[in-house]
Amino acid sequence: MPEERKIVWTMPPIGHWTRRAMILVGVAWAAHLLLFLVARPAYLEMLPTIRYGALVPSRVFEHYEAWRVFTYALMDVPLGLDSLWAVLSLWFFATPIEQRAGAKALAWTFGLATLGGAVAVLLVSRFSMDFHSTAAIGLAPILSSALLVRWGFVVARERVSFFGMAEMQGKILAGALCGIVIARALWERTPINIAEVGGMLAVFGVTGMRSGRGGSRKVGAKKSKSESSGKFTVIRGGRSDADDKKWIN
Repeated sequence: MPEERKIVWTMPPIGHWTRRAMILVGVAWAAHLLLFLVARPAYLEMLPTIRYGALVPSRVFEHYEAWRVFTYALMDVPLGLDSLWAVLSLWFFATPIEQRAGAKALAWTFGLATLGGAVAVLLVSRFSMDFHSTAAIGLAPILSSALLVRWGFVVARERVSFFGMAEMQGKILAGALCGIVIARALWERTPINIAEVGGMLAVFGVTGMRSGRGGSRKVGAKKSKSESSGKFTVIRGGRSDADDKKWIN
């Protein structure tokens, strides 16, 4: 008789600092939505947060509003579902990064992507007038793409699966997902798409150099009880045999 195989799986855990980041994203979205409902602007660009915080190259170059290279990545469109994708990206990718490289890796990854994305938009605006006065905002695109690249380095040599399906090496899955993001960005060619690709390249370049010097893992970091994001228990013929596999997060 064939052996009975029963696969039991649990939902991926959420890291301590990852949970805090998810709460912050949710609070920021709620506050932005409340402001939109109170202000009721005729155009979205007239909302104070977007008017004074969005990345507009002409405002940066001509009026020296340098803070925009950072604030554009702290907000999403209040009536959209982009912030939900930002929360899901934190759930999928941030916990393994926090476990392996520490909470600081989450912060510098997002900061690096924010700066790299702004530089990309500003450079493109020097050659295309379409970008010169167009506003760019997007917490979700910058955060999700940056975490995806960083996650790819964390699980590069491990076997991962997409929610229990299509098991493969981490670098292959991360590369495929990054390719989809870049293809979509090149197809749409909006300012925030350019910022998204610029942020990905910045994180890839810096993390690659750090990994080459052996600095990709947090020195002295304590391993969690299980570094896997999900646990599959395989039971054969009444005998329990633990078989850990990595989730996408």
